[in-house]
Amino acid sequence: MVNTFLTIMQSFLSVLTGGIVTVGEGVGSGIVAIVTNLMFVTDTTTGAITDLNAFGYTIALMAGISLAIAISKLVYHFIASIGQNGK
Repeated sequence: MVNTFLTIMQSFLSVLTGGIVTVGEGVGSGIVAIVTNLMFVTDTTTGAITDLNAFGYTIALMAGISLAIAISKLVYHFIASIGQNGK
Protein backbone atom coordinates (compact mmCIF):
# COMPACT_ATOMS: atom_id res chain seq x y z
CA MET A 1 0.00 0.00 0.00
CA VAL A 2 2.75 2.46 0.96
CA ASN A 3 4.91 1.51 -2.02
CA THR A 4 1.97 2.07 -4.37
CA PHE A 5 1.31 5.48 -2.85
CA LEU A 6 4.99 6.45 -3.14
CA THR A 7 5.08 5.30 -6.77
CA ILE A 8 1.97 7.32 -7.57
CA MET A 9 3.39 10.42 -5.85
CA GLN A 10 6.74 10.06 -7.62
CA SER A 11 4.97 9.74 -10.96
CA PHE A 12 2.77 12.74 -10.20
CA LEU A 13 5.73 14.91 -9.16
CA SER A 14 7.79 13.91 -12.19
CA VAL A 15 4.91 14.80 -14.53
CA LEU A 16 4.34 18.09 -12.70
CA THR A 17 7.99 19.18 -12.65
CA GLY A 18 8.53 17.98 -16.21
CA GLY A 19 5.69 20.21 -17.37
CA ILE A 20 7.07 23.19 -15.48
CA VAL A 21 10.55 22.67 -16.94
CA THR A 22 9.13 22.35 -20.46
CA VAL A 23 7.10 25.54 -20.07
CA GLY A 24 10.14 27.37 -18.68
CA GLU A 25 12.33 26.24 -21.56
CA GLY A 26 9.68 27.35 -24.06
CA VAL A 27 9.30 30.78 -22.47
CA GLY A 28 13.07 31.21 -22.25
CA SER A 29 13.66 30.33 -25.89
CA GLY A 30 10.84 32.69 -26.90
CA ILE A 31 12.37 35.58 -24.96
CA VAL A 32 15.78 34.89 -26.48
CA ALA A 33 14.26 34.91 -29.96
CA ILE A 34 12.44 38.20 -29.35
CA VAL A 35 15.53 39.93 -27.97
CA THR A 36 17.70 38.57 -30.77
CA ASN A 37 15.27 39.80 -33.43
CA LEU A 38 14.86 43.21 -31.79
CA MET A 39 18.46 44.09 -30.98
CA PHE A 40 20.82 42.17 -33.24
CA VAL A 41 21.67 41.85 -36.92
CA THR A 42 22.12 38.19 -37.79
CA ASP A 43 23.80 36.58 -40.78
CA THR A 44 21.12 34.91 -42.90
CA THR A 45 23.28 31.98 -43.96
CA THR A 46 24.83 30.98 -40.63
CA GLY A 47 22.46 32.60 -38.14
CA ALA A 48 25.39 34.15 -36.31
CA ILE A 49 25.00 37.56 -34.66
CA THR A 50 27.12 40.06 -36.57
CA ASP A 51 26.15 43.49 -35.20
CA LEU A 52 23.68 45.52 -33.17
CA ASN A 53 20.88 47.25 -35.04
CA ALA A 54 19.78 50.83 -34.30
CA PHE A 55 17.52 49.76 -31.42
CA GLY A 56 20.35 47.72 -29.89
CA TYR A 57 22.74 50.66 -30.08
CA THR A 58 20.12 52.92 -28.47
CA ILE A 59 19.60 50.47 -25.59
CA ALA A 60 23.37 50.12 -25.08
CA LEU A 61 23.78 53.92 -25.11
CA MET A 62 21.00 54.45 -22.57
CA ALA A 63 22.42 51.71 -20.32
CA GLY A 64 25.86 53.35 -20.49
CA ILE A 65 24.47 56.77 -19.61
CA SER A 66 22.48 55.29 -16.72
CA LEU A 67 25.55 53.49 -15.40
CA ALA A 68 27.66 56.66 -15.63
CA ILE A 69 25.05 58.68 -13.73
CA ALA A 70 24.75 56.01 -11.02
CA ILE A 71 28.51 55.78 -10.52
CA SER A 72 28.80 59.58 -10.46
CA LYS A 73 26.13 59.77 -7.76
CA LEU A 74 27.93 57.14 -5.67
CA VAL A 75 31.24 59.00 -5.96
CA TYR A 76 29.55 62.31 -5.09
CA HIS A 77 27.87 60.84 -2.00
CA PHE A 78 31.13 59.22 -0.91
CA ILE A 79 33.08 62.47 -1.26
CA ALA A 80 30.33 64.46 0.44
CA SER A 81 30.29 62.08 3.41
CA ILE A 82 34.03 62.16 4.11
CA GLY A 83 33.95 64.98 6.64
CA GLN A 84 30.67 64.15 8.39
CA ASN A 85 32.01 61.88 11.19
CA GLY A 86 29.27 59.25 10.93
CA LYS A 87 26.27 61.57 10.78
